[in-house]
Amino acid sequence: MRQWLFPRRNRNGALWALGFRPFFLLAAMSASMLLLLWILQLEGFLNVGGRYGVAGWHAHEMIFGYTAAVIAGFLLTAVRNWTRLPTASGLRLVALVGLWLAGRVVMLAAGLLPTITVAIIDSAFLPLLAVSLVPSLWRAQAWRNLILIGLIGVLALANIEVHLEALNMMPVGAQLGQRLGLAAIVMMMVVVGGRVIPAFTRNALPQLDVRNWVWVDRLAIVLTLGYLISVLLPFDARVSGLLALAAGVTIAVRMLPWRSLGTRAAPILWVLHLGYAWIAIGLALFGAAILIPGIPVSAGTHALGVGAIGTLTLGMMSRVALGHTGRALVVHSPIVWAYGLVTLAAATRVTAAFFPALFMLLIAGFAWAIAFAIFATVYWPILVRPRADGRPE
Repeated sequence: MRQWLFPRRNRNGALWALGFRPFFLLAAMSASMLLLLWILQLEGFLNVGGRYGVAGWHAHEMIFGYTAAVIAGFLLTAVRNWTRLPTASGLRLVALVGLWLAGRVVMLAAGLLPTITVAIIDSAFLPLLAVSLVPSLWRAQAWRNLILIGLIGVLALANIEVHLEALNMMPVGAQLGQRLGLAAIVMMMVVVGGRVIPAFTRNALPQLDVRNWVWVDRLAIVLTLGYLISVLLPFDARVSGLLALAAGVTIAVRMLPWRSLGTRAAPILWVLHLGYAWIAIGLALFGAAILIPGIPVSAGTHALGVGAIGTLTLGMMSRVALGHTGRALVVHSPIVWAYGLVTLAAATRVTAAFFPALFMLLIAGFAWAIAFAIFATVYWPILVRPRADGRPE
């Protein structure tokens, strides 16, 4: 076991030195396996989920399993960068990873275990992640980043709502929890992506003259926050729809001075721009579905879930892992193929919302699974070995 976790070149425990290493690796592996399990369920070969239901299990694991792992890996790494103070590493990181894994195991075995056991174990990870991050942010007085802790709290609340329905304590908890969880993640992506994507582009391609329109930036955040609040509180659905549509349009406008088309020769950049564009598409589709009869809600849901979350997380993981292991910020053809496959998955899944067909679901599922399997294979040695430049973490 020790040889597997700590290969010969990794006796210093590099895997447990910083949060992005184990969480990105496990996130990619889970993303691939979860979709393969979902395909087996679509074909009738498997039935998991217990009281959560097949579709409910799938939605839960993509939001509170896969995406939560990426958030954990990113924030445990970013907060250390922002504050110059330590975040969980070593045994503390092992414990957080173990708790996340325990949640995946009990959700997979939800049909065999008492529901209260599943709920308690799975609900513990997000609050403890937030608790582990607060001391560094507080000591560094990084007040503006505390919004991310609040959003982890909202995500934790959404997860609890899902479990409350399974416990027969909240009649529509799963639907509310899934919507609220997705909205909280979208808010995180709007905030963090709006900071880092133009900065990454400006640093790599100064000739593009990338700019920010400050008033549009603020309006995009305010409208997305309004949409999140409308999901959290019992607002009229039309209010939520209008806010989502307005946020989507504003985010599209926000991207105009980022010069996205100028990044087309740099895959590690264009994938982030594409992922952010999916946020605009997803919110606009979601809002339109509420306001206009005939537009399926699932189109917006999957534009956000598969398109925005899938593309942005894959792009961010590939960049963060290279940057924090002392490697050049250049991805090679297998990862570019992975970017293409996750884009295919998103486009196909959104199209399938309008023209339902099993073969389209299978194409989307396999494309997603292969994309993240490629990432896990290519980045395994990068994530488990020490930095290439010999510097300490």
